[in-house]
Amino acid sequence: MADNKTSEPKAEAAGLLARALAPESMLIVGRTTVHGSEAHYTADSVRRRGGSRVTSLDIDSVDVSDADAVRVALDGRVADLALLCDLSPGETIDAAAALAESGLPACAIIHGGFDALDSGGVAFAERLLRRLAPYGMRVIGPNAFGPMNHGTGLVTRPTHAAGSSGVAVLTQSGNILLDAMLALAEETGRGPSVGWAIGNMVDVTLAEAVSAVASLDDVRVIAVHCEGARGGRRLFRALQDAAVAIPVVLLMGATSEAGQRSAVSHTGSMGVPRVIMSGAASKAGVHVVERTDDFMPLADALARAPRCSGNRVAIIADGGGHATLAADRLTEAGFVLARLTAETAQDLEMVAGHAIGESEPLDIGGRSRPDAAFAAAAVLARADEVDLVFLAGAMGAYALNYDDATLERVDIESVRALTRQLGAGRPPVVAALFHSGLQPPSHQILRDAGVVVSRSIDHAAAAAAALLERSRFLADATTTDPYVELATCVMSGARPLPLDEPSARARLAQEGLSAAHHEVVTDAAGAKAAVARFDTACAFKIVSPQIIHKSEVGGVALDVGQNDAGDRFDDLVRRVSLAVSEATIEGVLVTPMAPRGVEVIVGAHRDPDLGPCVAVGTGGYYAELLQDVVFRPAPVSTAEASRMLESTKAHVLLHGYRGERPGDVRAVAALISQLSRIIVKSHDLREIDLNPVIVTDDGLHLVDVRVVVDALE
Repeated sequence: MADNKTSEPKAEAAGLLARALAPESMLIVGRTTVHGSEAHYTADSVRRRGGSRVTSLDIDSVDVSDADAVRVALDGRVADLALLCDLSPGETIDAAAALAESGLPACAIIHGGFDALDSGGVAFAERLLRRLAPYGMRVIGPNAFGPMNHGTGLVTRPTHAAGSSGVAVLTQSGNILLDAMLALAEETGRGPSVGWAIGNMVDVTLAEAVSAVASLDDVRVIAVHCEGARGGRRLFRALQDAAVAIPVVLLMGATSEAGQRSAVSHTGSMGVPRVIMSGAASKAGVHVVERTDDFMPLADALARAPRCSGNRVAIIADGGGHATLAADRLTEAGFVLARLTAETAQDLEMVAGHAIGESEPLDIGGRSRPDAAFAAAAVLARADEVDLVFLAGAMGAYALNYDDATLERVDIESVRALTRQLGAGRPPVVAALFHSGLQPPSHQILRDAGVVVSRSIDHAAAAAAALLERSRFLADATTTDPYVELATCVMSGARPLPLDEPSARARLAQEGLSAAHHEVVTDAAGAKAAVARFDTACAFKIVSPQIIHKSEVGGVALDVGQNDAGDRFDDLVRRVSLAVSEATIEGVLVTPMAPRGVEVIVGAHRDPDLGPCVAVGTGGYYAELLQDVVFRPAPVSTAEASRMLESTKAHVLLHGYRGERPGDVRAVAALISQLSRIIVKSHDLREIDLNPVIVTDDGLHLVDVRVVVDALE
């Protein structure tokens, strides 16, 4: 019962926020009678579609700091959302408080210049939230922009779109929202179902907005632009929860140093390196795009197409060049060409008029009737051995291609014949049709039937790849650890303290992770005795709190035997003393030489925004140069760890590259998972770096161990 009581208010709050983000009625507050003002333009644009659902409150006519005056002006009218436009900080606080007292549940501050990080911005946010606290009013912004909701018809800028696309667009930047809206209109002729730039997030967060929008019936995809990972695990938990139900596309900003400085200046967001953000998104099941011109095409594709059940693709083209490029892009994305049954091949031959290969793209260019491509696609859509049908060329626009109006009827009829074969249980159809920018009628029929249509082979192939990626995410969801609320930051007042390697090994042993046997010796005689006890060739490593990268200062000696152990000890100490004169040498770590195998790096660290994270990649001396490392927020299951490993080049080496003996992949996955749980459990651990870990066919050898802890001043 306690759980139900807790969840009901949360569900009610989410419903109120969803109503604010997708309002049925709005109040525009500002200098609405001043031509050229934000309030004037906003009110004018919204009224064109919203009509009587939109009310204006001109602050030059009404004292918006007086709740009684506001109630009189509203005359009993209550809106789902108030837009506060072009108000000073003081006017904003007074107006929001008066509106809250009058019963309005939410407001959006449509204004630039409220810096979230300077002292003025922080003070403004504190004063605003303090005034609104008794009323429970929610605040979107400052620096917000919206709504651009084609689902309800309330849009704050002129739009060239007709109807709603099923895509919800949530951004931190108003211009990114406008860019996305126009791109969607150009691609599909439609606009976002819900569109918001939520700005500085002094109250409503991006995580809350994602959860609220995901609950709306007319939203089939959420497209998110964020700068950094402000909100940390709450944001990615919201993305993960949403992605289980509907696809989520993420455009990341502030992943470079220059981009991070820019983000701080306009939304107060702190950036996160791209490799970490990508890992966080992958765990959440989110589709990441690198470029703005990929953002809306992918979102629209995922909103239209049915699920892809596997990676077997059939390609149809009306030219060899497109067939080849399509095959290249799709196989790079993880597809394989479907092996057609004799029955399917025979049906295709009747359509194409020539023999069909068992497993190759179908090129119908110049040898088939105009409707052949879509007739072939209809055959393949019925074939059990095909998981996705990909079309590339001029199909559906031969009337334009040949400037022959008599072909338009053929184009439309052939498209309709295909769409009758689509529906539940049929594979998705993705089409790269280079006339689509001219929007021939046949292409719109395809879109309305759930076919992904793009002018670009690259965009179309990316859409197909995303459909495959989503099917794998849904299949793997039961073996992916969910995001959980954890301590994200380092301990307050703590400084990083690197442990020497013997202490690092001892600390991991306390956590249940044992490294290789070792001894610490302080003189040549001790070194010789230690090698004798191990009875095998050994490695010597200098132990000094001032030396982290031992090999860079000559602090490592390999293949040390009993006969030369004493001399090698003395030489090692002498060499390091000359290289780093200020170093305090506490001894030499002696370990048996690891056998030959594949070198990987396994590590963990505590990210300021995302908390404990784990990493794996190609290890050894060139680890930093190769940059072959993937990250995931911790904890991760062994199954999830295996998928991390599969996305690295080390995975190829571990399976026996060019005749080499394969490594124990399961042991590596188990180590990744174990390390992820150690960094989650022990809040004083800041970094763990195991590089290299030598992987053989019978296990793991932790050659070098580095640990950084939080030390209180």
